[in-house]
Amino acid sequence: MTEDKDMKQTYFPHFDAFLKRLFYKQQDANSKDSYQKFLEMSLELDDKFDLKENRLFYLAMSPKFLELQQTT
Repeated sequence: MTEDKDMKQTYFPHFDAFLKRLFYKQQDANSKDSYQKFLEMSLELDDKFDLKENRLFYLAMSPKFLELQQTT
């Protein structure tokens, strides 16, 4: 166990700090209220961590919410 901890500190020294700033938010893609709550959470985290709007998002959507267009 100590070996794993040492290896983690050697190769991933900032991993724990990264995990403390990683958040998951489930959304209802059909609900404007859900997006408003996401914005509120985002602004709260911005204040908490003094991000100055420097954020990274990963947004996964079901294909059923995307409109496909044909190209010629």
